[in-house]
Amino acid sequence: MNDLVVLPAREESASALAEMNAQLIRDEGSRNRMTLEQLTTRMRNFLRAGYIAYVFRVRDQIAGYVLYRHEPHRVFVRHFFIRKEFRKKGIGSAAFEHLLESHWASDVAVELDVISANRSAREFWRSLGFEEYAVRLTFSTAKKQKTVKSCGAVVYTWGGGSPRYLLVKHRKNGHWGFPKGHIADGESELETARREIAEETGLDVTFIENFHEMMYYLTPKSRRKEVVLFLARSRSRRVQRQRDEILASRWLKFDAALESLTHENARAILVAAHRRVLDTGRRVLPRRR
Repeated sequence: MNDLVVLPAREESASALAEMNAQLIRDEGSRNRMTLEQLTTRMRNFLRAGYIAYVFRVRDQIAGYVLYRHEPHRVFVRHFFIRKEFRKKGIGSAAFEHLLESHWASDVAVELDVISANRSAREFWRSLGFEEYAVRLTFSTAKKQKTVKSCGAVVYTWGGGSPRYLLVKHRKNGHWGFPKGHIADGESELETARREIAEETGLDVTFIENFHEMMYYLTPKSRRKEVVLFLARSRSRRVQRQRDEILASRWLKFDAALESLTHENARAILVAAHRRVLDTGRRVLPRRR
């Protein structure tokens, strides 16, 4: 299709991509109930974690987008969306052909998930030559519950000319992550983060201004959890861990910390924090209370 232009989307396009993602969720009947703000944060984290996005434009109008990542032996397409007013005009197939020819290697598989009730999407992908390979089955006994909220921080210090990041191994699930804990009644997010860091690690930290990231996941009991993470600098590397909560702690360089984190969305936040730390440098910072 000669009118189609495929352009790379950057992190600053996260809100526009999230708006289309919200429409995709509505169109396909997904059970995702995230707000637009939450979708924007998630989209930003996808892009920071190595996902690639392209926007499809037709005659200076945005017609849709794709979000994917390269994995060993495959390309995984997480989102592929065409706005309603541009459907059934050959734009989706033209965009897919462009991606095949210009961005995806010819010797790897292209895989994606389609909600079983989304018949039009299944027909579209079949028309392009896709075949069903597996069926994902879902079983949930979860009742409607309030979101559990925790607050903490990416804590760092300087050593040997480079930042070191504090990771803790949580006793409850054995995951490596950042110090954090449940927000208490009457506390602000920042107050909770400071208290939890002090309780879990014994560190007194200085918070860096204008760093506020969120991530979301389901607990083993299918409760939705929201985690707010700040960025905080510690002058000391002496950790006094809360033994009934924390199994172990480590100060690691960026690459080692990135590899050690259990959750992908935590890695995306560490990437953003590392950028900010390098921008901030080692200058003396005012204490944020």
